[in-house]
Amino acid sequence: YIRDIAVGGRHLYLATNGGGLAIFDRVSARFRAAGVADGLPAEHYNAVDLPRPGTLYLASRSGLHRVDWQGDPMTAAFVVKPIAIGDPPRRDIWELRRGPSGLWVGSGDGVFRVDADDRVQALEVAGAERPFNIDTLLEVPAGTLWVGTWNHGLYRIELASGKTRRFLPGDADAPGLRTRRILKLAAGPGGSVYVGTDRGLAWFDPGC
Repeated sequence: YIRDIAVGGRHLYLATNGGGLAIFDRVSARFRAAGVADGLPAEHYNAVDLPRPGTLYLASRSGLHRVDWQGDPMTAAFVVKPIAIGDPPRRDIWELRRGPSGLWVGSGDGVFRVDADDRVQALEVAGAERPFNIDTLLEVPAGTLWVGTWNHGLYRIELASGKTRRFLPGDADAPGLRTRRILKLAAGPGGSVYVGTDRGLAWFDPGC
């Protein structure tokens, strides 16, 4: 099944669970399935990011990898570069979300930022309990990072100051949040944030 999709021109790049990286050409209606036999690091992917034509970032249980190619992705050879996340490097990478501050990476124990030169910086989250397993990330507005976790609730972090606010079910300031498990975040109008959980949808306005 498909876990994530990146769109670039006529091509869709699909992170699949068991089918490797699938590339779909919308004009010719053809697929290319690429996996370990093509030099890629895995057959199971959790997330995909396309920062520009000819470059992909792939997240999997084999870690984070950058994939480059020239020309038509339906036929091109891939050049794969591993990017070490954490020390020692983490292999369980679950989320990729590009924002104004760079590429945000969610792992099985922490949040990291990858800059344009592939330099990696860990983000310290005040009050985080380990293992700090990340499912979803969203930088909105610029300089504010929302972090959705497997079972530690929702965090909002002001990147410049490090000021952190945590939202948990039962808290007076989170009446719509019914669970600690946050699966997906999406930007809404006026700086609002929609929160998808294993127990329905919650919504936060920018004044919360």
